[in-house]
Amino acid sequence: MAAVGTRRPVEGVVSEPPRLSGEGEKLVVIAGSSKILVTLRRPPAVPVERGDRVRFEAKLKKPIRYKNPGGFDYREWLARRGIFLSAYLEDPEDLTILGKEGGWRRVVDRFRDRVRGLLREEAPPPASEFLSALLTGEAGGVGPEIRADFQATGTAHLVAVSGQQIAVVGGAAYFLIRRLLARSERALLTVSVRKTALGLSLIPVLFYTLFTGAPSSAVRACVLAVFVALAAAADRENDALSTLAAAALLIGVASPSAPFGSSFQLSFLAVLGILLFRKRRPAEAEAFPLQRRLDRWIIQPFWMALGAALLTAPLAAYRFHEISLTGVAVNLAAVPLSGLLLVAGTLAVTASLLVPPTAPVLIGGIGVASEVFLKALHAAAEFSRSSDLVLSLYPTEFEVLLGFALVGLLALARRRPRLLNFRSYPRPAFALSGLALALVFLLSFQWPQKDLEVTFLDVGQGDAALVLTPSGKSLLVDGGGFLIPGREGRPKDEDRFDMGRDVVVPYLKRRGIDRLDAVLLSHPHPDHFGGLRSVFEAFPVGEFWWNGQKFPDASFDRLLEAVRRRGAEVRILKGGEIFPWAECGFDVFYPDRISAGRNINDNSLVVRLRFGDASVLFPGDIEKEGERALADKVPIAATVLKIPHHGSRTSSSVPFIDSVHPSIAVASLGEDNLFKFPHPGILEKYGRRGIAVYRTDIDGAVTVRLSPEFPRKSPSIRTFSSGE
Repeated sequence: MAAVGTRRPVEGVVSEPPRLSGEGEKLVVIAGSSKILVTLRRPPAVPVERGDRVRFEAKLKKPIRYKNPGGFDYREWLARRGIFLSAYLEDPEDLTILGKEGGWRRVVDRFRDRVRGLLREEAPPPASEFLSALLTGEAGGVGPEIRADFQATGTAHLVAVSGQQIAVVGGAAYFLIRRLLARSERALLTVSVRKTALGLSLIPVLFYTLFTGAPSSAVRACVLAVFVALAAAADRENDALSTLAAAALLIGVASPSAPFGSSFQLSFLAVLGILLFRKRRPAEAEAFPLQRRLDRWIIQPFWMALGAALLTAPLAAYRFHEISLTGVAVNLAAVPLSGLLLVAGTLAVTASLLVPPTAPVLIGGIGVASEVFLKALHAAAEFSRSSDLVLSLYPTEFEVLLGFALVGLLALARRRPRLLNFRSYPRPAFALSGLALALVFLLSFQWPQKDLEVTFLDVGQGDAALVLTPSGKSLLVDGGGFLIPGREGRPKDEDRFDMGRDVVVPYLKRRGIDRLDAVLLSHPHPDHFGGLRSVFEAFPVGEFWWNGQKFPDASFDRLLEAVRRRGAEVRILKGGEIFPWAECGFDVFYPDRISAGRNINDNSLVVRLRFGDASVLFPGDIEKEGERALADKVPIAATVLKIPHHGSRTSSSVPFIDSVHPSIAVASLGEDNLFKFPHPGILEKYGRRGIAVYRTDIDGAVTVRLSPEFPRKSPSIRTFSSGE
């Protein structure tokens, strides 16, 4: 295998069914001993299938990841699947299919593609995308707006093949098979109808798992279904916790990396919550018919939904930073309704394939029902957001453990009330409990900070920095983005990957930000403003500071529209301004005015944030012309310098560096970026002057803590890569 970062021809075999994603069509190609994730910007004219031998020429890279605390590590997630290389093809014609192979998997894949095509033809979007996710496991086509609705209502599991879909398929099959066997006198006399129906229902479960492409979530649910059937065959169905543990153990042995994934953890926590919070139904002789019906259709589903929600809540809050208070209520309605859509959709597709003229009526009708379902879900999501019923939570690891302990006590009280009779416990136990609570309080207490914190985020080949003052004021400087999206390994469509929505906003939520006091845009280039629209949509923002220069693109117009719509106060900064902000002061050095004769980079705002005797200089992307005008005009010394223009050789001139004379310099740039930044000569300039240089492409997010008593108290540095 050639070195990473070189362009070379690759020949291999597609090992998995192609899947849609926000970035295009994704293929996993086995070339020699390597697995390569290949992203096609657009699907090719001839569909690629599992088993195809393909050839393409591309630059092989490590999968992209953004190294920020609390962020999703995409590279690690792929590594658990054995994928360590990626390639991006802008033109689908760059991929050539050398040969196609048969096999039963190909038959299943083509049948699945046929069903997806039928859904696209007969059902309007977004209903067709939702039905495709529900019936075939293809969730990549579900748009970000629909996903946001599912997230806000706590029903995101409905658009992924998981235990819910497997349970519906298995439950429907079990119901039908048991009814059929019950009509046979011979079956009633010779076999256990319940056990036989349970065993035979595994056949459609296995087929559905294979039909959806056998994603890991479906395989886990299928394994659990098999264990449930085995437990029933051994008359151990009441020992559900042991069955769950055995299934988890088997999956962990088969795939040692699986238990480390959040999908695995959330799946098993949900099932565990259902088992812990359910109660045995009242005996038939002890319950009235109405009581049995209420217990079966209302009480038991409520407790199981509540148990699943409670047990997954601490981990969900840690991973996704949001908890929907309407989740239990919405799930009580959405889960059975989506189950009905799954069963009805399966019957409609089957009938349409057998009798094609019925497709417009049957699938069209299911499409209309799905549209109604999605509109109702959107209304529930809007109600949750407008009523502040979607909580933003940012727990630490310790607080997550406390959450699990609390839920465990609730489950204990639900199943074994006598164990919580504290009168039977000796007094030393209460003393130890008091000490434990005091320790918990001390560990979870947030001591006030006296320092200014500036974090330079890893947003790839772009800029974004978060400033937090001791009093809690927050400022975001730039928002990341892509200057040349198609050439930087990302698609051009904004709704496919958004740096703000997918990187910056999650980090801000992880830090507990629920409002930004100000946002500063250094200059209107997409790698600086690209993520800001999503930031304005996610958080209230007090003020928007910029230089007043517009960028001739619709994406910038959408940003300004978001600023106006969210009611942020707009302020155009000009050189010479000095103003206080929180415990800090701002010096605006440049430019005095926007010059049409300069390039956009040289119109960048250059501002210094002062905090006591310490300071940070944000020079945007100014180049040598701007640096000359700046260095000749005023003293611009600063403790920390954000290296201008990502370490380009057109910036960081010697007079500029000597004027700033920083102790620390931070370069914000992308790993293996197209422009080969930072230029070696630029790093040499800083190194010769003894300036410590940190790089987001290597170090990840860089956090600098500044004391107002600088230089008596030196700045402290923490990077994502070192954790120090």
